[in-house]
Amino acid sequence: MKIAYGLSGVGRGHTMRASSLGTLLKNAGHDIHFFSSGDATEPLKERFGPSRVQFLPTPEFTLVNGKLHVLKTTKGFLNFMIKERKRILKLSQQLQDQDYDVVISDFEPLLCRAALNANIPVLAFNSQNFVNVCKIPLKYRHLSAQLALVNAVIVASPDYTIVSKPVRVKTKPKKGCVVGPMIRQHIIGKIWEGKSNHILMYRSLASDWPMETMIAWAKARGLRILFYGKLNPEEEQLIGPDFIHRPISETQFVDDMINAQFVIGTSGTQLIGELAYLGVPAILIPEQGQTEQKLNALLADDSYPNMATISAPNITTQKLEETLDTLDGFAIRHTEDGSQDAFQQVQNWIENLKLK
Repeated sequence: MKIAYGLSGVGRGHTMRASSLGTLLKNAGHDIHFFSSGDATEPLKERFGPSRVQFLPTPEFTLVNGKLHVLKTTKGFLNFMIKERKRILKLSQQLQDQDYDVVISDFEPLLCRAALNANIPVLAFNSQNFVNVCKIPLKYRHLSAQLALVNAVIVASPDYTIVSKPVRVKTKPKKGCVVGPMIRQHIIGKIWEGKSNHILMYRSLASDWPMETMIAWAKARGLRILFYGKLNPEEEQLIGPDFIHRPISETQFVDDMINAQFVIGTSGTQLIGELAYLGVPAILIPEQGQTEQKLNALLADDSYPNMATISAPNITTQKLEETLDTLDGFAIRHTEDGSQDAFQQVQNWIENLKLK
């Protein structure tokens, strides 16, 4: 099968899912090509080669005072879709001319709509559709309703949905299926060691953390911070021996995570899955305004003893110390790899298409 794989280029979660599933599909003989931009581009080129990665713009998030602004982000998305209408038609023709058989879409609005226009089957593979496919606990329904609305706007109606999520709950009949976190081959079989004198810090969007306080706190503990993600101009001035800015990488991030004393990061699905698989002690800080991250953090708190959550406004030296003291279950595998399960679900879907 010739597969076009479109994915959001924001953060590292979408990219790492694509890397894991894409590798398995490529090894099975499928001809796979990726469409994305931003953070996804270099790791995918590193893994699959530049010829298999094509530029595809994805919507940007709008931040105000370091927080996600929902209304401005929504307005920006609508403007993006109006502006990119011609690109959808062009992509639709490209998919037909280059004989793509199926499209896999991970929370991007263009390639999936192009596929529908070209009458090419679409498989949604993401984490966000969790709230559509799964039976969410009643106490979190107010959050899941908001996510379902966002999903309806961004994700075009797929033929089938596979959701990768480190917390398993019951699924709704005929809506799709849920698999565990996508653990890449580089991570399989490894476990947390914590043998280096650093904290791994990851943040994709928000810039409302008291970074100077956190750097001073780490230094007082005799630790440096290895930071992955985006910095605002003021934070860039803090870069030095105690605060090192790393580029997003296919393998270095995992090596730094395994050897870190602990991790401080936002509560994206992919990061939570890797932390649970490796048994890494971690403090999760959901990005403000990110409903999915808030729900992720609550579910992780319910499920994993090696993780705990702090909201960004409550970050203080005392709160960081208190939260670290609550963590337990280090170097224990709390979840299993869902990559093979996801791959088999895709294979089953493709086989069913052939029978139609």
